[in-house]
Amino acid sequence: METAFPDVYAMGDAAKTGLPKAGSFAESQASAVASGILSKIRGGEAAPNTGSEECQVEFGDGRVSWADADFLSGPKLTVVYNPPSLEGRKHKEAFAKDREVRWFGE
Repeated sequence: METAFPDVYAMGDAAKTGLPKAGSFAESQASAVASGILSKIRGGEAAPNTGSEECQVEFGDGRVSWADADFLSGPKLTVVYNPPSLEGRKHKEAFAKDREVRWFGE
């Protein structure tokens, strides 16, 4: 995700990674970029962008589906699709709570 300009990175919608533009993919890209910057400063190996995350879709009536997608670790895309359900709503709420705690603390 490093651009043609030294020490300038592109993530999310601005990145030409071939990955979806969902926020969860941008989050994993940001982690890889941060690791790359730290490895330049401190030395050592940078963590790669895994290209694995999930996308969620709301269907109304409290139903949510999600797909766990892996774009980069194998010879082809792998996706596990979870159809719309009320259980999906609980999954989405847990996903959101996990991000809230990770980003802002408890």
